[in-house]
Amino acid sequence: MPGAFTVTALGCAAMAGIPPLLGFVSKESIFTALLGMPGPAWAGPLALTVAGVASVLTFMYCGKVVFGGFVDGTDDRELEPGGTSLVAVAALPILVGLPLGLFAGVFDHPVGRATDAAVPMLGVYEHFGLWHGLTPELFTTLAVFAVGTWAVVRRRRLRPRLERRVFPVDGPEAIAALRRGATRIGGAVARFSGRDYASRHLGLIVTGFAASCGLGVLAVLRAGDLADYRPGLGRPLDLALLVLIAAAVVLLCRTRSRLAATVSMSAIGILATVQLLALGAPDVGLTQLLVETLTVVVIMLVSQRLPLRFTRRGRRSRSVVALALAAGLSAGAATLVLTGRRDRSPVGLYFFDNSADLTGGTNVVNVLLVEFRALDTAGELAVLGMAGVALVAVLSTVRTRHLDPRADTADPSPSAGPALRAPGTPAYRAIMSAWPNAIPLKLMLRVIAPILAIVSVVLFWRGHHEPGGGFIAALVAATIVGITYLSTARDRPIGPARLPITLIGGGIAFAFLVALAGLVVHGSLLEPIYVSVLGVKLASSLLFDVGVYAAVLGLVMLTFNILGTSETAYEEPGGEETRERVDQSVEGDLPGPLDTVRGERPPRPGLGTTSIADGRAPREVRR
Repeated sequence: MPGAFTVTALGCAAMAGIPPLLGFVSKESIFTALLGMPGPAWAGPLALTVAGVASVLTFMYCGKVVFGGFVDGTDDRELEPGGTSLVAVAALPILVGLPLGLFAGVFDHPVGRATDAAVPMLGVYEHFGLWHGLTPELFTTLAVFAVGTWAVVRRRRLRPRLERRVFPVDGPEAIAALRRGATRIGGAVARFSGRDYASRHLGLIVTGFAASCGLGVLAVLRAGDLADYRPGLGRPLDLALLVLIAAAVVLLCRTRSRLAATVSMSAIGILATVQLLALGAPDVGLTQLLVETLTVVVIMLVSQRLPLRFTRRGRRSRSVVALALAAGLSAGAATLVLTGRRDRSPVGLYFFDNSADLTGGTNVVNVLLVEFRALDTAGELAVLGMAGVALVAVLSTVRTRHLDPRADTADPSPSAGPALRAPGTPAYRAIMSAWPNAIPLKLMLRVIAPILAIVSVVLFWRGHHEPGGGFIAALVAATIVGITYLSTARDRPIGPARLPITLIGGGIAFAFLVALAGLVVHGSLLEPIYVSVLGVKLASSLLFDVGVYAAVLGLVMLTFNILGTSETAYEEPGGEETRERVDQSVEGDLPGPLDTVRGERPPRPGLGTTSIADGRAPREVRR
């Protein structure tokens, strides 16, 4: 294993601080900082001595790793060298440290900027290099090398003395005991939600929410810091929306029909959108409207796999009602006590007063998302992409016979259908044939798709100054995907198989590359770069929004293509089941679903196939 030995030796040498590796530079910097620490005159030399002794121990265990793993072994067991990918991943940071140690000065500026940002009053900029003259730090390092080398040479005699048991419990045993204790505590906590029922998980979340709101209200009331309610905030429209939303909530809680529940829930979302628009928040309202529309479509697609009606509620419904009332009352009390009783915050007023001058954008909401708080947006974008990746990862662990059970094993849902004429008659085809039912949507798609595409582009372009932006524009484009999916006469995915995952990963990567551009140009991550093209001022945040647009569109496409698979998709000629679409989103076109649960890759075209063994022929080259 010469490659593994070389990488291990270089890595241990870096940890031991041997020049010219980067570890030597960092160790010397630590010695310098300890020698110059504030306090009595003896504090610095004492700290340097303690660090020198610790460095000797580091030198010794690095020597033990190298010699104990590759030189001193006496076991005759056959070794299995690690794969090239494993060694390469470990070798990359180690090998990069060799040239960086020779040119350590490249760290002067970024480390200085980071230090100045963290502790502005310090005013110290360190210079990194291999040679700083004959200093106490250098002599300490030479002493560490001498003692460490002596210990490594005499390791066979020193090891029995140094490694004998001194305490009743050694380090590995203590760590094992801590692990066992943490496992028991984790098991006790997990038992509260360790069930395949959404109510168990949601119950903990809602309970925590109600408790936090209630404790916040009590703290404000106890402190007596309750300001007067600002007049003029209540309007007749608010009361009307309250009555309508309450009625929709009651209907949602009492109905046993999934369709009625979906309609009630969408009514709540639409009424909330009206409330947002009435409050003068068009960006948030438009986002809420689009998300609500797409959510209802996804719910309807998933509902085709579920019974038409909910099961009867048991005795636990009383506790559910009590928890819901507690959460609702605590949230209402928090809203009444904590909002509507103060002016705009100084930070909010700063954004209102300075956004246009600092960024050139007049839409404060969009400017906050892509410039002032772009790091939050980048994090949310990564979470959004991870939701799509998790969807694929979770479903790829379930075999198709469990994910898409055949009709004879599925849970039947009895329902009374309409009395139709005999098969083959026009009346029967009008109801039971998919093509006639899809004609209205296909006609509408021809007209509305170009309009929605134009609206998406306009919303994307105007986001810096008017309501819009990358997220809203992507949701508008996603509605085209939704209408296209619903207008197909047979169940089929929209777009190439790998396109959704490519959009998600590419969008996130592109957004973070734009973020790094600000670091390279201005020395600050996500700081916008402004240029003028033909008299139009453009910002790099526009490109950041491109990444948001691509990731959101990819997530919606992935959701429709995977969750919208019909229950009878396997009965259609060339029909694809859910697991097959999941596999194809990563692997591309496949002849069928993979029978794997741990992410094994399918056989590639070539001589090394398993088509004779399992009957699954690989996809031929250039087909």
